[in-house]
Amino acid sequence: MKREISKYLRHLLYLFFFLFSGIQFDVGADDAGFYSEQTFSNFLFATYFYENKEYDKAEEYYGLILKANPELDYVTLKLAQAMIHQKKTDKAFNLLLPLSEKEGDYRCEVDVLLASLSLVQQNNITAVSFLNHALSLNPSNKQIYTAMSQLYEQLDMRTEAINANLKAISFFPYEADFKIRLATLYYIEKNYEEALKYYNEAYKLSTDNLKIILGLAVCNKMANNTDNAIQFFEEGVKLDPINPAIYEELTMLYYNNNHLDKAFQNCETLISLSSKEVNPYILYAKICLKSMEYNKGIIFLEKEKEKFPQNGEFDFWLARLYDGLNGNENAESYYKKSLLLLDSKYEACYYYALFLNKEKRYEEAIDYLKKAILENPEFANAFNFLGYLLLETNASINEAISYIEKALKLNPDNPAFLDSMAWALFKKGKYEEALIYQEKAAASSDELIIYEHLLSIYEKLKLTDKIDRIKSKIEDLKKTEQGYSAEFRLNA
Repeated sequence: MKREISKYLRHLLYLFFFLFSGIQFDVGADDAGFYSEQTFSNFLFATYFYENKEYDKAEEYYGLILKANPELDYVTLKLAQAMIHQKKTDKAFNLLLPLSEKEGDYRCEVDVLLASLSLVQQNNITAVSFLNHALSLNPSNKQIYTAMSQLYEQLDMRTEAINANLKAISFFPYEADFKIRLATLYYIEKNYEEALKYYNEAYKLSTDNLKIILGLAVCNKMANNTDNAIQFFEEGVKLDPINPAIYEELTMLYYNNNHLDKAFQNCETLISLSSKEVNPYILYAKICLKSMEYNKGIIFLEKEKEKFPQNGEFDFWLARLYDGLNGNENAESYYKKSLLLLDSKYEACYYYALFLNKEKRYEEAIDYLKKAILENPEFANAFNFLGYLLLETNASINEAISYIEKALKLNPDNPAFLDSMAWALFKKGKYEEALIYQEKAAASSDELIIYEHLLSIYEKLKLTDKIDRIKSKIEDLKKTEQGYSAEFRLNA
């Protein structure tokens, strides 16, 4: 009688512990039946430890259950999961493999786990096979489609990943996650039209999802839909007002589209969020250069330069600002400092050469342009300006042409490069050849220097019927102050 009471009290204790912990006792539909009190208590403790992430203890109790009841497939599954959490992947795989040959309630979940373990073992074909079988058992299971897509993405099988998500969408047309994943895949493929289609569909389902909104912003930017890109980045800022990456994107869009007031505003916020990063300060300097607010940029960067005492890029942009202001001594000092600190020097060499050219220190300018192209043999602007500078200083015309030819090879339709080649040929007396390049340059640019050169060629060829028209065009350009721009040849 006492033994029966003791057994009854123990059952009450287990039940109290079971109810209090919120654990569900479930050995699975296929395994229903009578199990001993010890099995019951072991399962209770195993589940408790598993839920509390004490996987080593959970493994111990699940093992005890299986030792007494090897037919419990659900417990086998839970034991394998406890092993996976402890990175015992080979043991878990071997434990689950026999279950994959059984038909039962757990077969689908077993296949998914075996697929993930196969992936850990770098057995990709086996992983795909297990997932395909899981999908055949349950063709409308969201988790399997998600796992399938992730697997294909990891294997860089984007076409298969796209097809998996398209099939998932046919089952779950109102699930935004599959549309987001599909849009992302199309974005990676640079198919921005399809990416935008699925991001827009996802946006209709979830208008306050930051991932969707930023996806729309970036895709619109890549598709050159600037207004839409700005609109969605602005929405992103409202949802995440302390995300510096969004402010940086917005600042660049405003900068590139000459909305300089808004560029300044966003850049100032970006600096407040990333005050220890140099890039926001450089972006601020670029905006100051473009808006010709040189003093504004100099005052701000001089105040902040102590944060970046050995940063050549910071010094380079200060040099550019002083150069714009014609602060010659300071500009040269910062150019030289940046050249000492920068790992990649070709851009600094180029702009320092432009500074030296303004100072009429032509030989030094030529030396620095040669350094620029030595470091970067695809620097078309440097090749072109070096060739043009050699022409203007009456150096070897053939050497000048060789540099300009390299610039044109890199960018054959650039009007500044075409003009340089035309002028070189003009100086060699090859007026007919020069005319071909000069007219092509004039077809895509309204720079005054191009038309002045074209007039010179017409005059040499005595094309009187065209001379008056070109003179009229030159007068119009002078009146509108659209004339020769220093940036035209230097930053073509």
